[in-house]
Amino acid sequence: MLSMNLKKGFSLLYLICLIGLIILFGFAMSVVFTLINSEKELWPDVSLTKLSGETLKLEPDRAKVIHLWHADCELCFEEMAFLERVARSGRYPQVDVWFINIDDTVEQTTAAAYELWRPRVLVDEERQLAEYSEVPKTLFISTAGELYSAVNAFTLSTFEGHSELAIGWIDSYIRAIAEIDN
Repeated sequence: MLSMNLKKGFSLLYLICLIGLIILFGFAMSVVFTLINSEKELWPDVSLTKLSGETLKLEPDRAKVIHLWHADCELCFEEMAFLERVARSGRYPQVDVWFINIDDTVEQTTAAAYELWRPRVLVDEERQLAEYSEVPKTLFISTAGELYSAVNAFTLSTFEGHSELAIGWIDSYIRAIAEIDN
């Protein structure tokens, strides 16, 4: 009698688990289908200004990590320091890292930007990127010019001082946008 009730209980549990897995699989497939068929947001065709005064267009020929910032954002500087270390590591030669000031003049940006970062610093003087006004924000742009992800404030403090987690997290985004297999 006990054995029969136990078998019925396991059969019911098995059935519930099976139904749950089918529902979960259906949900996962709908998410994947939506992602595959959704229209990708493209990096806008904007002209930006180097600190030297030259104009530059970021073409969609290379993967990009773009950090949006302004001079009064302390958190922006923490993230820029981290991204500068990632860029200088040499691990991702096929990925460009840019720091775009979206709120200040070239003069204000030059005064605020650390010397080490200046070759990567651009200014959006015409406020073409106004839709991304919340800073700090880091954009991951694929080689096709598609916006892979836009992340607000990913600072090391988010990872409670575990920089290896932050590096792994950034690594996963960079591998996706640069289509790196290994």
